[in-house]
Amino acid sequence: MKSFMPGVFGPEATAAMGEAYEAALASQPNAVPEAIAGRIIAAGRLGECDPVRLRLAALAGPRREIR
Repeated sequence: MKSFMPGVFGPEATAAMGEAYEAALASQPNAVPEAIAGRIIAAGRLGECDPVRLRLAALAGPRREIR
């Protein structure tokens, strides 16, 4: 997923992110929408553009370091 400027995504990217967001909320109705959106945006910034993988990233939750 290519962003044009920091924090700006093209139409294909926003469509994939929107699809992932809706699917994530539909599958987890008690999820915090802001957290889901933040995780999808973070994955998009890393270059992810597949709606399924974006949804999985959103539902995975925060990464925790194992010591």
